[in-house]
Amino acid sequence: MPRKRIIHETTYHYNQPVTFGVHRALMRPREGHDVHIVSARIELEPRANIRWLRDIEGNSVAILTFEEQGSKLRLLSEIDVDLNDEKTIECLIDPQAKSFPFQYSPDEQIELVPLRFRRPPTEFSGSERHTPEKQG
Repeated sequence: MPRKRIIHETTYHYNQPVTFGVHRALMRPREGHDVHIVSARIELEPRANIRWLRDIEGNSVAILTFEEQGSKLRLLSEIDVDLNDEKTIECLIDPQAKSFPFQYSPDEQIELVPLRFRRPPTEFSGSERHTPEKQG
């Protein structure tokens, strides 16, 4: 099982300190039958809180909330993955799906309803309100 290291770095420089809004970052490959994440390291500048979630397609999404202003934005992701290159899995196509357009069965159409109306995660929809907790 071969191991690969994926390194990605993005850096932006600004003429003066700026305030960063919430960022949504895709910094990890999607794990599956052929890819297993062994280790991961992330560096952010300026400092940020990271909260992980999965989107509707199963991607691991980092929600970055920056703690301070900065004249530079730097994201570094370093990930080691094991690749399972053993016997390739044969994915068969239903004969009814070989020509386009094709029709889903009534049962399948019910299952697909949520996927037809894509939305970003709720924290970007403006539907949530966050108020500071009272102290004392």
